[in-house]
Amino acid sequence: MRFSNFTAALLAFLSAIALMSPLAMATSSAGSSSDDLVSVIISYYRPGSAIGSTTSGTAAAARTLSAADLTRALTAPSDTDVVAAAMGTSESGSVGVTAVGAYTSGTALADAVRSAGGDVKYTYTIIDAVAASVTQEVADRLRKLQAANAGIKDVEVDGIVHTMKGDAAKKKGFGIAGF
Repeated sequence: MRFSNFTAALLAFLSAIALMSPLAMATSSAGSSSDDLVSVIISYYRPGSAIGSTTSGTAAAARTLSAADLTRALTAPSDTDVVAAAMGTSESGSVGVTAVGAYTSGTALADAVRSAGGDVKYTYTIIDAVAASVTQEVADRLRKLQAANAGIKDVEVDGIVHTMKGDAAKKKGFGIAGF
């Protein structure tokens, strides 16, 4: 198939823009106060999903955490039990949260992240996850909720993923023969 000169020029222009956009974002954020923020993807347990690998308890026994519950956990004083704060109890063990867990929604999670001073980039609809920039302290609190299956399924660093091309992929055993 032959491309016209216009099509080739358009593709070159769009490629140049795509290459320059990460540079522009890095330049614009270099002087901002967001340097202390960590970009994360936070996946959560929505009502009706299976919580962790727990075998005790039932889905009906699990509580649904509101934005206020999550905000309480993410903004509580540093010596507070984060799970207890989310569950609204004095001790996390008293509600059996490590055995039963809890659910939340993307909207509640996004609202809580904003209340804790974070910046929500995306609230995904296809997967149960929110992309956000949060302080390291908030990320650590989210991981504590994750460890207790308290609404948070996983907290991962948000980054760029690259595919392997050509021979490098074939050497690793990836790809389809002939491509």
